[in-house]
Amino acid sequence: MSTRTHAGDDVTTSGVRTRGHVAEVVGTSDESVDAAIDEGVSRAAGPREHVEWVEVTEVRSNVLGGKHRYSVELRLGLRRAA
Repeated sequence: MSTRTHAGDDVTTSGVRTRGHVAEVVGTSDESVDAAIDEGVSRAAGPREHVEWVEVTEVRSNVLGGKHRYSVELRLGLRRAA
């Protein structure tokens, strides 16, 4: 997993970068692009936050030994739970 950081950003131990109520995360999967999106969303949304929207900013796939490894960059709009 790779995460780009900027001054003033919050970066959690799971590699999620947040700016205000927007988080940026990379999700990966050996199964599909959809599974990579689900993995990234589940990592970004904690028990105290709800995802309001998701933007897929980049989709990649590496092929190693005939198997795909899907990677997606996501931006998520988060709302704190009451």
